[in-house]
Amino acid sequence: MKPTLQFRIAQQLTLTPQLQQAIRMLQMSSLELAHEVEQALRENPFLERTDESIDSFGSGDFQASSGEASKDSQIPPPSSDRLLREHSTEEAIEPRSLTSESEGFENLAASRHGDETSPLSTDDAPAGDDPKAWEQAAWDLQTRSQGDSDDEDRQRDWRSTEDLLSDHLKQQLLACHVTERDHALVQWLIDALDENGMLCESLSSIRESLPPEAQVDDDELLAALKLLQSFDPPGVGARDTIECLSIQLRQRHVDEIQALALRLVNEQLEALAKHDFARLRRQLGCSEASLQQAHRLVLSLNPRPATGFRGTEPLPFVVPDVLVRQVGKRWKAFLIRGSLPEIRLNEHYVQLLKQNKAAKQDALGLSDQVQSARWLVKNLKQRGETILRVSHFIVEHQQRFFHDGEVAMRPLAMRMIAEALDLHESTISRVTSQKYMLTPRGTFELKYFFTAQVGHESDSDSAHSSTAIRARVRQIIAQEQSEKPLSDARIAELLSVEGSQVARRTVAKYRESLKIAPASQRRKRRI
Repeated sequence: MKPTLQFRIAQQLTLTPQLQQAIRMLQMSSLELAHEVEQALRENPFLERTDESIDSFGSGDFQASSGEASKDSQIPPPSSDRLLREHSTEEAIEPRSLTSESEGFENLAASRHGDETSPLSTDDAPAGDDPKAWEQAAWDLQTRSQGDSDDEDRQRDWRSTEDLLSDHLKQQLLACHVTERDHALVQWLIDALDENGMLCESLSSIRESLPPEAQVDDDELLAALKLLQSFDPPGVGARDTIECLSIQLRQRHVDEIQALALRLVNEQLEALAKHDFARLRRQLGCSEASLQQAHRLVLSLNPRPATGFRGTEPLPFVVPDVLVRQVGKRWKAFLIRGSLPEIRLNEHYVQLLKQNKAAKQDALGLSDQVQSARWLVKNLKQRGETILRVSHFIVEHQQRFFHDGEVAMRPLAMRMIAEALDLHESTISRVTSQKYMLTPRGTFELKYFFTAQVGHESDSDSAHSSTAIRARVRQIIAQEQSEKPLSDARIAELLSVEGSQVARRTVAKYRESLKIAPASQRRKRRI
């Protein structure tokens, strides 16, 4: 083969660095973007904050989604700094003081040969959406003064008052007079508990996970588990629901009702869940009054002992990007400026660079930083404008949702927004991902407002969105008679009368997604 010259016509899409940065910033959340801007401010001397922006989440005004100014409303603009304090779900996690596993089992193995006469004993264990309110909380500006610093610090304290379950149990373990070996065994079991305070792993598998040099037998591990199950909260360390309820009942006062409740839990829990009280009376041979009291006692128990204790992971921290409020008779979207870092190019430094007579290599590097700063400022502005355009379309399309709630949600797809705003669907996907809208009905991700259409279009298409039908199923079940609950087929018929043609299996799917039991289990029979 000999080399030849050929001409070829082809189209190729090239992503410039500026376009790559714009795409990357568009899909970032507010927290990720704030971190990116902070890093740019540290590395680029030509960037500076605006006078209105004290920090990345400083207090700021908000911008309207259209040409109408906020002067049409008498409600003053909210402080985004206060909105973050009032609507934050962040929980700061206190440092955990955990005993080293290696140290604990060094003592565990040593005590195996050094102390054989101190068995584990449980004797030493301790026993046993109001819209007006939302407006008041969201819109009223807080009067601040220099003398209220203590109150300001108190409002900024987001730490939870709840304890970790593991810390709560280990504090009780320290109060027990047990050997170091027994202490290490109970602590190992505490670390094996799940988020509900249950021990889902079998004792044999736990024993196999222990160091071989510890030489722990089944009786020792079972005794350690009995000590753990005597701790507060009642039922902690149970291996299943029946054992959890039984532990709580055994810690109650022993009488006839307590004994009957124990039999209900251990022998007839499935029949009790089905509310088959006639069968229960025959099987247990008890009176109607006694069964009713035992049933109330079982209902007072907690099948999840860890309720009331926060988990090991903090709740996700969400910063709203868009604010929705009512202006006149319409709902409008506003961009929260405090959620978007405000920076600008330092023109004074740029002029100094133009007058600089330094070496070309140094000047070239500084010119690249100036260009990078210009791109960052432009892309930040474009990101905010794009989010605002998409949010404005969503709010205009879902006006009835903000008035009436989920039952008035209209079908909406990314394709509809892309065609209306002349954007690509991938851009809509990036804009609505990890972006949140603060409304009187709560804080929602923008993707929440995308809902599929069920059935055919009509004048009342709000009744044909999957979200609206799911909410309507919840309402119908909430209004049913407890003695005669509605079946899925009957609910489908009621929805058809309202104009929503939904199959029975679709109703069943929505009911299961709402974690609502079927009609046979919802029926409350007379005891």
